[in-house]
Amino acid sequence: MNATTASSPSQTSANLGDDRKKLPRRLKHVSPSEKEEQQLPFPQKLYMMLESVDRLGLTHTASWLPGGRSFIVKDPIKFMDLTVPHFFKATKFRSFQRQLNLWGFHR
Repeated sequence: MNATTASSPSQTSANLGDDRKKLPRRLKHVSPSEKEEQQLPFPQKLYMMLESVDRLGLTHTASWLPGGRSFIVKDPIKFMDLTVPHFFKATKFRSFQRQLNLWGFHR
């Protein structure tokens, strides 16, 4: 997983408001019920999240790389604020990275 550092925190937080307006309160999934979704293994939830990012046009925060076998987090601050809370309990990028490492994902 590659991650670039975000620009200054004040600049980043100023841009978050615009992105939040575009999102529904809770991202909707076509597949499993919410109870089933909570029991899904991390890789399945990660896949669902990345597919939703593409579908919702949030590719400025994260996206699949060509070939579809890896992904990139372009803006960790926006990624954690706009996308991750809809799928995971993690609130810090380091926690999300730790989970990736536990499942054998490599940088």
